[in-house]
Amino acid sequence: MFCQMWFRDQKYPVEVPVAWSRYLHGNGVHGHWHPEMFFGHLITCPIPEKVIHKVPDVVTMVANSCDRSYNALKVWNERPKKIKDFAICVKSMWSPFKDNTKALIEWIEINIAQGAKSIQMYVQTITPNIRKVFDHYEQLGLVEIFQMEWPGSVPTSASPWLQQWYYPNVTWIHSSFDHYAYNDCLYRNLYKFQYIALLDLDELLMPTQHKTWRGLFQDLKNNGNDPLDYSSIMFYHLYFFGNKTGQSQTGHAMMDSDLRTAIPIPQAWQIKGFFNTQRNLIVFNHYTIDCITRSCETYHVDLSMGQLNHYRSDCVKVSIITPEICSTMKNTLTQDTLTKRYEDPVALNVFRTLQTIDFDPIYEG
Repeated sequence: MFCQMWFRDQKYPVEVPVAWSRYLHGNGVHGHWHPEMFFGHLITCPIPEKVIHKVPDVVTMVANSCDRSYNALKVWNERPKKIKDFAICVKSMWSPFKDNTKALIEWIEINIAQGAKSIQMYVQTITPNIRKVFDHYEQLGLVEIFQMEWPGSVPTSASPWLQQWYYPNVTWIHSSFDHYAYNDCLYRNLYKFQYIALLDLDELLMPTQHKTWRGLFQDLKNNGNDPLDYSSIMFYHLYFFGNKTGQSQTGHAMMDSDLRTAIPIPQAWQIKGFFNTQRNLIVFNHYTIDCITRSCETYHVDLSMGQLNHYRSDCVKVSIITPEICSTMKNTLTQDTLTKRYEDPVALNVFRTLQTIDFDPIYEG
């Protein structure tokens, strides 16, 4: 394959052979092959020395040298004067009929309180209330929305009823498409943010001794573990099954859930955290797939310093969490009030946002 680089001041493209390519899904991609699946690649095209100082406007891909191209990839080269610290990306949101507006606003506000400078949502089909929430936070410069549609015969946002059936029943196909969102997030923020986190709306990265991620990272650096030296900073996974002591009565799901399992998921399974944009080539939401350097070094945050809060009614169904382990987790609970630190500003901002967006309860449920 060849890359044709098109520059604004040149009539003809500069053509170079592809140096190498990698599957976005990692080396185990062939074990999950299916004719309905589309496997993405990261393709590297070296810029020749004669144009090394220039940035192409468009790159086209061809199979043979000097072939006519039938595609065009626009080059995004956004380089702000100063790189910010933390951004969050959320994979494809498809919820055409289920409205979780209040919980979404609570989640956004907690992440902002912790230090998120940008929350980026990859959206397919959402309710009118959710759209109002996104419009509100976009106007504040805190949220960015990217509309996504999957290829092939997978239902699109134009068929919400079919989409509603398809996704829960064919998860192994649509989940493979999430890799596109993960890596689009990485490269979209390459020069804008030092760290990105790939989270779901029922997850929080919670520092235990600090209110913000910046405070935690500074503490890690002071103790000889500079986050900049690692490809990823990962947090162990703790479940919140919705149990409550009743001591917190804010009316907000995450802040009122003050009992969690005392046992993290075994063998550091399903950890999540922050990816260093300057060290990663390909990312998955739970780990790095490929790095710029020869080895991918991960720092695991001790539970005394931070944790991944996961709010759900049951254990994720994976082989490492047997029914016995899940039962033990559900029956071994400890009180956790870390979210209470954010209670006053978050509750106030949730109330103000609901008033601002003209929340319509007809869609709630």
